[in-house]
Amino acid sequence: MVLLLLPAIFVAGCGETANTPGDVIREHVKLLNQRDFDEFYDLHAPGTLPSSKEAYVQEIDRLFPEGSEITDVRIIGENVEGDRATVTWSSLQKIIGREEKTVEVTTSLVRENDRWKIGENTTP
Repeated sequence: MVLLLLPAIFVAGCGETANTPGDVIREHVKLLNQRDFDEFYDLHAPGTLPSSKEAYVQEIDRLFPEGSEITDVRIIGENVEGDRATVTWSSLQKIIGREEKTVEVTTSLVRENDRWKIGENTTP
């Protein structure tokens, strides 16, 4: 459920350039686990998030409380067509106050200025 909400609420520039869509997914999880929600927000393409950065960061903080963790990230498939891509990946979610579970997600990405960003249409 949290992973379902995070992409809908969650990608514009991070410290290092991600070379592939799969790299963006790994960076996305790393930043989430580090609770670096500002950089996490910046991994998304402009216009893909429903609220201001401040409101989004507050919502992510609420949905992914201190002590939560996403591990065992596995890239299952990566499909690139021009400036659009999809990555199917799985992970183990350990969200405080929720049952631990493995989820599989397909994330859409777009390339903007030679950088991959998380786009819309992300689904578990």
